[in-house]
Amino acid sequence: GQRVSKTVGNPYLPGGYKEYYIRDAQGNIMAMYKYTNSGPASLQVTERPLYGSKRLGSYAEAQQLLPATAVPANYAHPMLPAHTRYELADHLGNVRATVSGQLLPSANPASAFEPHLLSETAYEPFGSLLPGRNFSSDNYRWGFNGKENDNEVFGATGTFQNYGMRAYDTRVGRFISVDPLSAKYPFYTPYQFAGNKPIKNVDIDGLEELPDDIVRRGIEMGKAYIRQATEQLIIASVKAVVACAISEAEHRLDYTIKNSNDPEAISYALGTEFVLGIGKENRSFGPEDPFTKSLAKSDLTTAALKAYYKGYNEYKSGKRNDLPSQYRVDFKYLYPLDGGDAGPVIDGDMNAGEFVGTALYSFSLSKDEKTLSIHVYDTKNEYSFLLHLPGTDRHTRAEQKIMGETTQTYDFKISMKDVKKRTD
Repeated sequence: GQRVSKTVGNPYLPGGYKEYYIRDAQGNIMAMYKYTNSGPASLQVTERPLYGSKRLGSYAEAQQLLPATAVPANYAHPMLPAHTRYELADHLGNVRATVSGQLLPSANPASAFEPHLLSETAYEPFGSLLPGRNFSSDNYRWGFNGKENDNEVFGATGTFQNYGMRAYDTRVGRFISVDPLSAKYPFYTPYQFAGNKPIKNVDIDGLEELPDDIVRRGIEMGKAYIRQATEQLIIASVKAVVACAISEAEHRLDYTIKNSNDPEAISYALGTEFVLGIGKENRSFGPEDPFTKSLAKSDLTTAALKAYYKGYNEYKSGKRNDLPSQYRVDFKYLYPLDGGDAGPVIDGDMNAGEFVGTALYSFSLSKDEKTLSIHVYDTKNEYSFLLHLPGTDRHTRAEQKIMGETTQTYDFKISMKDVKKRTD
C-alpha cells in the first residue's frame, strides 16, 4: 500500500518524467527524486517533507545529484527559507494554506514582517475545490485529507488523489476501485469515501474510515483536566485504542518499553498502560536500561543526591549518627510556584524523571565509600496522575482497570565523585 514511484508520460521523451519515493521504516516519505532524460542532471532530489509529530510541510529545491568526486571537501548545502513551505491544516488534516519560510517586509507599522502566503484552498465536503476560493503559486503536493494530489491524471488541481490502497476522485466523492474490505461492510457501496460522512470521518489509506471525533474528544478532555504531559499520554492512549485491538496494543507497548532507546517513547508507553489498565502492573528497570539511565541523569535524581550528600557530610562531621538511607523526592506540579524538587515537562520532551514524578529513593554506600547504590520506588495511581483533583482516588486494577495502580522500580549506581560533582 506504499507508493515507491510514479511515472508521468514517457520519462525518456520530452515532457515525461518518473518520481521515486524514499521512505523510512514507518512508511513516511523522507525524500522524492525526479528523473527526466535531460542530460547529465537527469536525476534530481526535488522535495523533502518536514516532520514534527506529523508532516509540517516540505523543503522544495531541485538539487542535482553529483558524483562523490565532484563534491568539494567540507561542502554543506544550506536549506534556504525561500524553499521551505509550511502547511496549515484543519481538524480533518485538509491542507488549507501554505506559507513560505521567508518573511516579507510588512506595510503595517505595528509589525516588521508578515508571512508569505503561497496557497489557499477551500474544499467541498468530499474534497473537490470550491470555485473562486483557491489560488496557488507553489503547486503544493498535498491537499484534501492531507493526501498527495496526482494532478497529472485529469490535468486539474486536486481532482485525483493517492491514498495508498486506492486512488480517489474528488469530483464524484468516490474511490475509483472496489474497497478491498467491502465484504466486511456489506451496507456500504464498495466505492464509498470515509463511510459517506466526510464532515465527521477521515480516510487513512483507502480501507476504513476513522471517526475524527474520538480523537478530538480525547484531546479536549486532556486540555481541560490534565497538564501538558498527561494530555499527551491521553492522546497516545486514544491513538492506541483506535489503531489496534487491546491485545495488539499490549504487545506493542510492551515491545516499546523493553526495546526502545527513547525515554519519551517509553514514558508514553508506560503511561498508556496505566491509563488503559493493560500490560504489567509491576515493572523493574535495571542499570543498563535506557529508561533507568534517563532517570539517573534527571533533575529528580539530582535533587535526591543533594539531600543524600548533605546527610553524608553531616555524618562524616559527626552531626548525625548514621548515613541517610532514604529520601522522598517531591514533584513540582505547579512549577515554579510550589516547593517541589523537580518540575513537569518544560521543554516539550518527557524524560524518565518527569514521568516518575514523586518517588522514594533508597541509598546504600559501598564499604570503601566510592560507590552509591540507588533503588527508586515509584507508583502510578489516579489521585497523583490527575494532580490530586477532587473526586479522584487510589484503586487497584482488580477494583477498576482504568488508572489502576502500577509500580515501577529502578536500580543504578553512581560514584561518589559524580555525586559530589552533581551536588556542588
